[in-house]
Amino acid sequence: MTGNANEYRRPVKPRSPYLQIFSLPGSAAFCAAAAVARMPMAMVSLGIVLALNHLYKDWATGGFMTALYVLCAAVVTPVYARLFDRFGQRSIGLLLTALQTAGFILFAAAAQNRVHLALLFVLAAYLGLTSFSIGALVRTRWAWATAQQNGSSLLDTAYSLESAVDETVFIIGPILVAFLASGGTPTLPFYVCAAAEGIGGLVFFLLPSAAFHAVDTLALSGVPEGGNISPAPSVSPAVQDEAGRADYDSSSTVTSSGLADRHPKRLAFMYPGMLLLCCAFISFNSTFSAFDVAMTALMKSMGQERLLGLQLALFAAGSCAGAILFGSRQHHGNPWRRLVILMAYLTLGFVGIALFSRNIAVIGIIEVIAGLSVAPIFASGNLMVKGIVPASSLTEGLSWLSTASTVGAALGSAVCGRILDSFGPVAGLSSLWILTAVSLIFLAAGYMRYARRT
Repeated sequence: MTGNANEYRRPVKPRSPYLQIFSLPGSAAFCAAAAVARMPMAMVSLGIVLALNHLYKDWATGGFMTALYVLCAAVVTPVYARLFDRFGQRSIGLLLTALQTAGFILFAAAAQNRVHLALLFVLAAYLGLTSFSIGALVRTRWAWATAQQNGSSLLDTAYSLESAVDETVFIIGPILVAFLASGGTPTLPFYVCAAAEGIGGLVFFLLPSAAFHAVDTLALSGVPEGGNISPAPSVSPAVQDEAGRADYDSSSTVTSSGLADRHPKRLAFMYPGMLLLCCAFISFNSTFSAFDVAMTALMKSMGQERLLGLQLALFAAGSCAGAILFGSRQHHGNPWRRLVILMAYLTLGFVGIALFSRNIAVIGIIEVIAGLSVAPIFASGNLMVKGIVPASSLTEGLSWLSTASTVGAALGSAVCGRILDSFGPVAGLSSLWILTAVSLIFLAAGYMRYARRT
């Protein structure tokens, strides 16, 4: 009787991938702390512009100051990432968190007292020069956490979750800045940034998981049941397969003193495939700032400015939904091919938005549908970095992709602004699919150069 009962017992339903990643030790804590610490990245640029407009009655200077901040951040982010890979997250992270938190307070106090603009430019540059990519750090932490549990298949889910967090931050951040700045204290957003950076960063870097040298763990082959870590062969930069993933050189071994390739001298973006991927992400990310500017111009020209927030939120909501769907599944096949398909899908969506630009209801629907591909593109790109660069350069590699995104965002608003001045909002919306088509060309080149030979 017992045997028959066992024979007809229903199979156990596998747990959701999201439940599995949050069952990893410490994962919920570092994910939540990183989400809070990421709030400033969605608030600073708009905060500078609004503060300068309210206090100095100057839009143009705010734009130049924002550009300076973005440029400085883009220059130093890969440098800090290399330091994180070399020395670990805790010591470097606590120092930078303290410096940037102080910078937010100083900038707010200086602007509130209407100091000379030259000093504000210096403080804006300081904010940029103390910026680092918390998104790259938390993704490295996820790679470390899944490697500890032999759960590399869960990394798709973890990276999709982080893409959804990014989208949520960029929905909430600008709305919060506009609300706080319009309440009579235009510098208040910077105090909120200081609190988010200080509290979120402090928790993130003081968690037990920050004490481990994540890239060392990722470069090891695994931990046997006895608990002793057995060294794996190091990654030799000279041994690269055609897809750009580092192969193990069987002639190179690791001594007990550490990894032979623990701190490679080669810059992460020099590994095969990284340059094309970064170029693709510059063009891809330029569409988001261009979308914001073009949609603002379109709503203003149609007298529907009250619907602007809704239009921007619909696109981000589609991306969040795409992140959840993408992360709930396991993905196989070549990531270059996946990126080409997703980018082609997004390009078609932007074509539809340009064609129906005078119908608000239709473009709202298209925004949600097209947005489904955005977070999966980000997640796939980050996963590709993990496959291209050696484990000892993972944070640096992810930061190069983050820097490409930052540069793209700065270029997108500038390019779209010129198009809007010359040809109007419909042409501005048409620039979106042109930019993603350029990104598609880079990805197709990467697919033909690296993926098809694997």
